[in-house]
Amino acid sequence: LASLKLGYFFTPRIYVQGLVQYSDQVDQWSTNLRFGWLNTAGTGLFVVYNDVQGFDTLRGPQGRSLFIKFTRQFNVAGF
Repeated sequence: LASLKLGYFFTPRIYVQGLVQYSDQVDQWSTNLRFGWLNTAGTGLFVVYNDVQGFDTLRGPQGRSLFIKFTRQFNVAGF
């Protein structure tokens, strides 16, 4: 398994990260790209794209996904 991870912060709260991995056991590449826009600690907007590719032409793409997640904290003590 070989991997490369890179990240870049545009501001302390806006970032992009990428992870590329290759597995020689299954002859497969996987890619993970993440964008984060943080509001406070652990809350904000997150966009994640995952892609898995094999080199076997019969299999083709093995998986692709896109996730969009927005998290927000709120105080329930007032209820």
